[in-house]
Amino acid sequence: MSSSSKRTSRKPRKKPRVKLLGNIFTQIAGMQYYETSVVEGQPVQLELEPENPHDRNAIRVENEDFQATGHVPRRVSSWLTPLMSAGEVWAEGRAGSPVKPGSDNNYLQIDLFLYPKGKHILDPGTDPADQQDAMHKAVLAVWLEMQQWTDPEAAKEAGKRLLKLDGRDLAPRTRMLLWLIRSWARASKIRQEETELAGARSALKRISIGKGSHHHNLTVFPLLTPDGPEPSYALLQDSLAKKSAEIREVSEEGSIPELTVENRSPRPLLIPAGEILIGAKQDRTVNITILIPKKAQHVIPVSCVEQGRWAKASGGFSAAHFAHPALRGRISSSARASRKDGGSPHSDQQEVWRTVAECMSGLEVHSETGTLADAYAGADERLEEFRNRLVPPENAAGVMVVCGDQVVGMDLFDSPATFQKMWPRVSEAYFLEAAGRPPEKKAIKSTVRNFQQVVGSTLAIAQQPVGVGRELELTGKEIAGSGVWNEGSLCHLCAFPVL
Repeated sequence: MSSSSKRTSRKPRKKPRVKLLGNIFTQIAGMQYYETSVVEGQPVQLELEPENPHDRNAIRVENEDFQATGHVPRRVSSWLTPLMSAGEVWAEGRAGSPVKPGSDNNYLQIDLFLYPKGKHILDPGTDPADQQDAMHKAVLAVWLEMQQWTDPEAAKEAGKRLLKLDGRDLAPRTRMLLWLIRSWARASKIRQEETELAGARSALKRISIGKGSHHHNLTVFPLLTPDGPEPSYALLQDSLAKKSAEIREVSEEGSIPELTVENRSPRPLLIPAGEILIGAKQDRTVNITILIPKKAQHVIPVSCVEQGRWAKASGGFSAAHFAHPALRGRISSSARASRKDGGSPHSDQQEVWRTVAECMSGLEVHSETGTLADAYAGADERLEEFRNRLVPPENAAGVMVVCGDQVVGMDLFDSPATFQKMWPRVSEAYFLEAAGRPPEKKAIKSTVRNFQQVVGSTLAIAQQPVGVGRELELTGKEIAGSGVWNEGSLCHLCAFPVL
């Protein structure tokens, strides 16, 4: 271990009064040469190393214990060091990728601030003094104009091409602007996500919890929300019935973890996580809540809930039931883990089959093909008792369901009208799981209040979304779920404990 990696008691530098210029995104170089590490999301120190024998522009990256963990890449430090040394720019770092949480910690976000001494960097002035100044004014004009743009993808493409101009023949201030332009789209995306995540959390906070109703072992608490706008999307079950949507295998051969959805409607199509799709080669359940664009076709991630069949029973699928909460929670958790590892939101299929088998065994229901759909037919009489006793009020937009003192799950929509349509199928999934359990006392409201707080605190933007809108996920270790925020509305959000 190098002497610079030893823990010290040095205090972090205080940030001076400076103006935020923007952010750039890069990686920490040389981490393999240090035994120390950084923690994703935490600040790092950026220390100039003018005595570095290999590079006089070197910038050392230190973790919160002031241990060296690597360096800023040379291509960045070659222009950043002169600006920092001249007292024109201040830089702060943060470990991890802001657009890919859970990624390797060699990602680095650098926030750049402008000292008063550096204000000339943003001054277009008059005629350029020389060729180098002319290039700076040209790049500056693009940077200033870009602040008015609203399309991050257009900015991303422009920034990618402009960064090819980066070279040592340009002034450090010009090279910095090129990097800021390159990163503007990503920074804009982060700002948009932060705004929309704040909106989703605010919508969740506005939900009030009504009086719970109890039967056998379940207490159902209605979730009440202020009146909102009419939903702008179509629901899957309605669209399949009207033939304005179709779900089919991705090919003649089929693929267990994927299905194709065609939305022919002029409105987006909402498919909540947990929908069970019956037909084609085998029954599946949807892994995550998805909003399919209007007049579009998408491949969606699904899990098989019928282990004993791989033969075409029909050309397409119908939406008949919902997966029970234990299964939805496990699928959400494994889909989140799969996406965190850089993959698609796919589930652990073996775990899915085990969970389906556990449910069937607990209910003492037999199925020739092991399909979860048969559990509903086999337990129908027991489910009927719950249907008659547990009916949420008409103004409910969702429910939180508790068994004893343990929350079983939550389903929330953005309007009572949508929830009332979904309730018959969503509710029977909760009833199915409860039907195999012993009696329990009525739950207290503080249990669901605590769960609501956990949901809000772990709510995050899902990366690499499947559909439109802002896909949501829950990031807590003991909770998992999925949702969609779109056009200022929390279209759907479900949450389950990870057991």
